[in-house]
Amino acid sequence: MKIISLIAAALLWAGAAFAQGQGASPLSIAKGGTAAATASAARTSLGLAIGTNVQAFDADLSALAANSTDGFWAHTGAGTGAARTLTAPAAGLTITNPGGIAGNPTFVLANDLAAVESLASTGFAVRTTTDTWAQRTIAGTANEISITNGDGVSGNPTASLPASLTFTGKTVTGGSFASPALTGTPTAPTATPSDNSTKVATTAYVDAQVAGGVAGVASLNGQTGALASYFVPQGRLTLTSGTPVMPSTTTGNAAVYYTPYLGRFVPIFDGTNTVPMLFSELSIVLGNNWTTSTNYDVFIASDSGTIRACTGPAWSSSTARGTGAGTTELERVSTNGLLMNKVSLTCRYNNTTTFTVAANRGTYVGTVRIRAADSTIDWNLGGAASGGTAGSLNVWNMYNRVTTSANVTDNGAAYTYTSSTIRQARASGGNQVSFLSGLAEDGATCSYGQALNLAAAGAAALAGCGLDSTTTYSGRPLALSGALGTVVAAATTYAVVPQLGFHTISANESSDGANANTFGSGATSTLSVTVRN
Repeated sequence: MKIISLIAAALLWAGAAFAQGQGASPLSIAKGGTAAATASAARTSLGLAIGTNVQAFDADLSALAANSTDGFWAHTGAGTGAARTLTAPAAGLTITNPGGIAGNPTFVLANDLAAVESLASTGFAVRTTTDTWAQRTIAGTANEISITNGDGVSGNPTASLPASLTFTGKTVTGGSFASPALTGTPTAPTATPSDNSTKVATTAYVDAQVAGGVAGVASLNGQTGALASYFVPQGRLTLTSGTPVMPSTTTGNAAVYYTPYLGRFVPIFDGTNTVPMLFSELSIVLGNNWTTSTNYDVFIASDSGTIRACTGPAWSSSTARGTGAGTTELERVSTNGLLMNKVSLTCRYNNTTTFTVAANRGTYVGTVRIRAADSTIDWNLGGAASGGTAGSLNVWNMYNRVTTSANVTDNGAAYTYTSSTIRQARASGGNQVSFLSGLAEDGATCSYGQALNLAAAGAAALAGCGLDSTTTYSGRPLALSGALGTVVAAATTYAVVPQLGFHTISANESSDGANANTFGSGATSTLSVTVRN
């Protein structure tokens, strides 16, 4: 409408000019009458009606008409206005053609806003330098801290400690740990001597405390100078973990254990001192590097600070360990009274692993024997069967020995035997007990009970024990003669003198060579062997 008013004003001016052309000037018209009259005359001459055909005078239009500055027009008040131009901020946006003169204004992101807009992946936005942004993800460190949802896409990042923490190269200050289970070789600060507190006592503290303690006595019971310290190992060799004294048969065992019995200390000589070492159960895992039907001595020794049970070289025979290099020759060390390895030896504690034990550094604790069938060990207390179930006691302890009895019962049917040739009872290898002895210190006792029935008057029969023989009697056998038709149960005993190594006691029998005498009447034949091991 304001544009129409401008047109109307122009027409009015044209009408005035036209009137001037007719000989009347606009000025004269204005002078000749009132302005209203003049305008009225113009409108009348043009045929226009103000408010209908012509916009009435408008101060805003007048202000617009008076503007001479490029840009967008802005109404600033009644009858006033001004030209404006779009202005970009100092950073973040740029505007092309801000006044709209050459075309539409165009807004473009710049600086940090442009850098953020260009990010395309997920994660946190980080300003790395001027007008430069990058995306980051919170990451954890293996065995130190775990991060869930590190880029924040699915939710808030969550930090937590893993189940197994690694503190290598770290320093932990303060705090407390409830009942930690330490492994390896943990270290701790060394407290000052006589620090009567709850601080951890290191080995250095103990040494300093002992060194700074009460001075030793000058003599003991009249003995002066260095006093020899002597105490025996407190464990036992066994084939059953945690069971120092085996109460029942266990065969085909692929491991040997040295387990605490009277205590948990074992003495180890370091060349100067005999050191009481605290130990938990030690084990030797057997394999094909142990020869069948062979004796092996067991030592307790230090493998670079680790206390181990291990076996030395094989004995040279079932009844001799041998002497010199490559053997487990023993000698009693005068400073402590212990039997130790006389020569340096290679000690094996599992099928493929060995370490070297220098001379007089391995404490001898016993001997074991590998059975004939494979690289395992038997502990068989015997049993009842037709022909008997052989006993086999293949573990011997140097210290803390106990009395063990193996009982073999032949409960088969009665049988006859005529020959005077001595043989194993019923010609059965089950009627025997074998045993092992690391030193010729303790003897053994054989007891054999047999029920005999002679075939004729004047007939004779014998039964008894045979040490390492099935064709001779050791000691005095049971002899029966002269009786007829009467079953006689009798027993014989034999005291075996101390033996070294592996030995067998057999239940043997013989007849008179003429009469088919009956043996085993009433299934009462029993062989008992008692040893200290």
